[in-house]
Amino acid sequence: MEQGYTKEETIDFVVSLVSDVSRTDIAFLYDQIKRSLELENIQNIPDRGKDQPKPKTTLIGVVLIIGVVAIISTMCNTMCKSFADKPMTDNDYLNDRVYCYLVVKNYTEKLLLSPASAKFSPNPLIRSKKESEGIFVYFIDSYVDSQNAFGAMLRKKFSASVKYYVKQDEWDVYEFEFY
Repeated sequence: MEQGYTKEETIDFVVSLVSDVSRTDIAFLYDQIKRSLELENIQNIPDRGKDQPKPKTTLIGVVLIIGVVAIISTMCNTMCKSFADKPMTDNDYLNDRVYCYLVVKNYTEKLLLSPASAKFSPNPLIRSKKESEGIFVYFIDSYVDSQNAFGAMLRKKFSASVKYYVKQDEWDVYEFEFY
């Protein structure tokens, strides 16, 4: 930055290295780095020995950092768009067991005397099936350890049936039983 290269020269150089990154992104990163260097009051000190980096080396390092950040930013944006644009398939819904178990855990906690003490099974048995277009059913068998009215930890086994309605994005626990 203080090595004789202008902001525009630096931006042109980085854009020539990474073509998918916009000039405004590079200019923003350049300004951020310059501000942080000014805040830290970092200055180029003349060489005092072989260990001191030369000013051009520092500039190349800054340009490389800007380039790497720009490449990572571009890759992340591309990957995020490809995941977001991909519609979920029936198999995605049938394998979406995390959310159905969270719904059942929340439902179960409302029925316990001491929900704060609840420790749920880390390995519930979950089966799923497609009931009709846009409706998926999950069957959960699990257990919860929680305190009773006397403070003793007891294990209660339970089974639950949960429906997921895709269009409404709603979960419904329609059968639940402690046994």
